[in-house]
Amino acid sequence: MAKVNKEWESKVMDDLFSKDDDKVRKAIVALQENPQSHFILPLISVFIHAQDGELKEELREILNTLKVPGFEEEFMKALRNSEWKAHYGQIMAFMWNCGGNPKDYVKELIQIGIAGGMETVLECYSVMEVMDGPLSEEQLIESQTYLHEQFKQMPEGHPKQIVAMISNLLAEKEIED
Repeated sequence: MAKVNKEWESKVMDDLFSKDDDKVRKAIVALQENPQSHFILPLISVFIHAQDGELKEELREILNTLKVPGFEEEFMKALRNSEWKAHYGQIMAFMWNCGGNPKDYVKELIQIGIAGGMETVLECYSVMEVMDGPLSEEQLIESQTYLHEQFKQMPEGHPKQIVAMISNLLAEKEIED
């Protein structure tokens, strides 16, 4: 059975990354029928490189609704890929739309959000706003310290206001016992 699954996955991945849009669409359907977290990075890659607007929208819809165990970690892996920096805002939006609760990555998300520019810091705010606690005291202290340091260094403007809003959100979060 495992050999069949590996063969199936290999075939689907080959089709997903083919230059033939029909094969790509068939692979996407196959992945939707058998959703797993380790398919997220390949789907994001295809989304980022898709030239066909219709295909890109299909992928956006899928990535906005994936709810499989471990999806937050896969989106975090995508956010750690510096080659995808121009897409960090969209990746955070995917996480938010999926109902992500990446409470173990608060400081890292904030760092990525601030470094990624206006869209990314705004999406970071959205993720933080709906994040359920409780959060670890260490994460909150490190995150608030980082936010404070960044706030002091930032020029006046919308990103600085959003950083202040993120800090206020974190101040309201429940702390683990």
